[in-house]
Amino acid sequence: HTADDNCQNCANCQMSCEISWERFLECADGIEAASETLDDDWKVVGDRSIPAGAYLRRVSLSKSENGGLQKWEHHVLYSLSYSGPVMYFNVCDEKGTPPPLDRVWDFCRSEYK
Repeated sequence: HTADDNCQNCANCQMSCEISWERFLECADGIEAASETLDDDWKVVGDRSIPAGAYLRRVSLSKSENGGLQKWEHHVLYSLSYSGPVMYFNVCDEKGTPPPLDRVWDFCRSEYK
């Protein structure tokens, strides 16, 4: 079965939850449209005609503990291996230097560690 079957209990049903490339694009377009309303800058970029060729991208700035700026870049891609979305992110300071890994974990909510 797939997530398109509207399963509400995927964590409990022991079946994989997959979505198609086409469904991923529909969802990405929905996120981009909602993002315009929320003004939080998610954009679909890349080549939509190639499976897994387009992805969602968001870049934001935040203040670091020392008062400098941090650049966060999030990507949500379609994984051909998992048949579903995966999220990646990068963070760096004004000079392009990433923080130490232990500091990155401090930014993450406990349920994602």
